[in-house]
Amino acid sequence: MAITMLQNMDRYPIGIALGVSAGIFLYISIGDLLPTVHEVDEKKYNNLFCLALGLLIMMLPLGLH
Repeated sequence: MAITMLQNMDRYPIGIALGVSAGIFLYISIGDLLPTVHEVDEKKYNNLFCLALGLLIMMLPLGLH
């Protein structure tokens, strides 16, 4: 049903809505994950590196256009 409703819409508002929802998702997930990264002292930098690497991998498709 959503595909039928969104087919005739302009792409600009859809892009803004997707960007806002992705930003909110990242804000919530990072806010939840970052304190967990710093809880364990012996693996603190390893966990932070893996979190940053995961974010960079998610951003890779943005550069392909």
